[in-house]
Amino acid sequence: MKIRITLLIAITFALTATAQTRKWFIEPSVRLAVDAEAYFIGPALGLGVGYYLTDRLSVSSSYQYFNRKVTHHDGYYDELNLQSMDAVLNYFPARLAEDRKGFFFGGGLAVQWRDEICFSIEHFSDSPDGIEREQRTYFTGTFNLGYEFPVTIASKTRFFAADLKAIGPYTVDYTEIFTQVMLGVRLRY
Repeated sequence: MKIRITLLIAITFALTATAQTRKWFIEPSVRLAVDAEAYFIGPALGLGVGYYLTDRLSVSSSYQYFNRKVTHHDGYYDELNLQSMDAVLNYFPARLAEDRKGFFFGGGLAVQWRDEICFSIEHFSDSPDGIEREQRTYFTGTFNLGYEFPVTIASKTRFFAADLKAIGPYTVDYTEIFTQVMLGVRLRY
């Protein structure tokens, strides 16, 4: 995980430092995330980099990190670690308007690394120590929808957005329409 984060940060700063135009951007994000069963709920942090193809179209790649642990009153616990990397094409229908604010939507592909641990009562587990661990990597889709508007930070125009991001579907022995849904904010520098 540390290698993925370090690589994303290095690429982000290299691209933004060498960009001669305002077409490149970085976008940190903070979102409230929930898994498919709405069992794990908590903050998800993200960092992305992107490029404006036109005034109305951008492509971006971002990394999201979500880790949540639920401890039960009897000392047993469940823990979920979801890490996602996506590539998204976003469309901004109102971007050419004078105030440059409005709704956007997009979609793309994602890879998700899932690590789920369940320390449960032994008779509910196939494992003799009561610990079940499920680790998977899979490719899926990603979708987002939001509202973006310009803000001025240190005399420069940036774009702040409230958005809804969903990752899925996923199928193993069952189907999850969305493995993760996130609602939050991001800022494009």
